[in-house]
Amino acid sequence: MLDSISIEKNRWDNLIYKISLGLFLFGFATIGFGVFLFGLEFPTNISTVSIYLIFILQLVSNSFRFSKLLFVIWGFIFIQTFVFNWSYINFQSSLKHFIGLIIFSLVCFSFFSKNRFKIYSIVQVYYNFCFFIACLAIFQFFLFAIFKLSFLPQNILSGSFAFQGSDSFRAEILDIFPRAVGLSTEPAHYVAILLPAVYISIYTLTGTNYLFNRNNKTIASIILFGFIISFSLVGYFGLGLCLFMIFRKKIKISLLKICALLLGFILLLYFILQSSIGDKVYSFISVSKDITGTEYTSSDQSSFALLSNLLVAGESLKRSNFMGTGLNTHMITYDAVISNIFFDSQIIAELNKEDAGSMFIRITSEFGLPGLFVFIWFLFHYKAMSITYVSSNSAINNMCLVFLIMYCTRNGAYLNVLFFFFLSIYYYTYIISLKEN
Repeated sequence: MLDSISIEKNRWDNLIYKISLGLFLFGFATIGFGVFLFGLEFPTNISTVSIYLIFILQLVSNSFRFSKLLFVIWGFIFIQTFVFNWSYINFQSSLKHFIGLIIFSLVCFSFFSKNRFKIYSIVQVYYNFCFFIACLAIFQFFLFAIFKLSFLPQNILSGSFAFQGSDSFRAEILDIFPRAVGLSTEPAHYVAILLPAVYISIYTLTGTNYLFNRNNKTIASIILFGFIISFSLVGYFGLGLCLFMIFRKKIKISLLKICALLLGFILLLYFILQSSIGDKVYSFISVSKDITGTEYTSSDQSSFALLSNLLVAGESLKRSNFMGTGLNTHMITYDAVISNIFFDSQIIAELNKEDAGSMFIRITSEFGLPGLFVFIWFLFHYKAMSITYVSSNSAINNMCLVFLIMYCTRNGAYLNVLFFFFLSIYYYTYIISLKEN
């Protein structure tokens, strides 16, 4: 009788696990879709819906796992936002975001706490998912380059059913090639999904150890090629981090030089072919010399987004005595001070004012210097250190660190399924690695 009950429980747990993992992948695929799916409008982003569905599954199956770390983080945010920076004006938006943070973190940490010994298998499933995304992106890339047809599944899923002539898919490289997007709505989302898989692909292709020996090098090459044809500057930054993390200790100097030359060639090719991105780099250098005296144009959008939010964060520090203004208040600070920093004619669509364009900037603005220091400490404290050999968990931990650094550099959204998914893997691979060592 007991064996029968145990078998049924294992079947139920396995079903919950498979459904949850499928919902996570669905959340990855729908990042940036907005609130529409097959023409139906949802009250929140589609990718967020996947987290709520997993939350319901965990609630029904009573599978929540409360980590002490989460209580520390929640407590810090609550005290900083609702005690030290209490404001009736900010209360509603901050509370909604706080509840969202609790749900996102609880869902992801609970999933990996219960399935911590399945992390390698989970990463394998994710890797195969990225192979499919990369194949789709490569198909889109050559379909457009040869036949000038735009095949965008994300438009079909979101309900617009656009196949040809979409503004989000056009010739940007030498007026011949598009930038790969896969299922995503823009290259930045696409490279964020693929970057951890690129880390695995580089491991596989270079044969630095036998960790991912079971992976086919053809699959790894396809994923890497699909990533490169995104022509994304933030993506290439992540690629550089991957190369550095993998090769920093144990690769021969000659191979390291080859990798450095390869990266340099890719970046050079990128700036030559993608002249618009080259213009952005020159724009950033130019406007940095005279931030408040520049008349910004459409080619200066990236520069303005980062610099304006950085200046707003600086004002937030001054107003809060370097302690921050509380959760989800950067946008309120932005509205209050942006006109004091720039003339109205200089402000370009108040770019990234919701998320500051970078989590490092947003945390500085909302949680001050203490919050920034704690966050950076967290990123590097939970880096797994393998004493005698490179285990699967320590390598996956490094993979997650690369993703987190890239994500936080050019994305400030707290409530993102990718962010909490890999943050949770990062934490639990560290815990497992401690026991391994």
